[in-house]
Amino acid sequence: MSHRSLSFTRSLATKAKSTKKSTSSTALTNLPSGWEALNYFKEGKPPELKEDKEYPDWLFSLKSRRATLEDLIERVNKFYAQGGVDAVAENIPWSELRRMFRLANIRRIRRQNKEKAEEF
Repeated sequence: MSHRSLSFTRSLATKAKSTKKSTSSTALTNLPSGWEALNYFKEGKPPELKEDKEYPDWLFSLKSRRATLEDLIERVNKFYAQGGVDAVAENIPWSELRRMFRLANIRRIRRQNKEKAEEF
């Protein structure tokens, strides 16, 4: 019974030489614009644009800027100064409080990781 040993080597592929010169301006002009870009089927029509009232309300909120940790802390402190914990619970949705705690936890973890990395 004989055993064969296998050895593998890894090499990097060389870049293929292109005979065509493409410029970014010509590549961008070939792209469809607007709703035509949403048509991902080879054959078919792009989706039709509807009235704003036919779309759900949350769709238009996707483009708005989300509050940062500092913004959320400022809002909580403002309501806490006005009426304590009850005022915070009444005026700030749970989803925003949860996001504030999550962002604060992420910041704490990153700070601790940075401190540990600086020790070495």
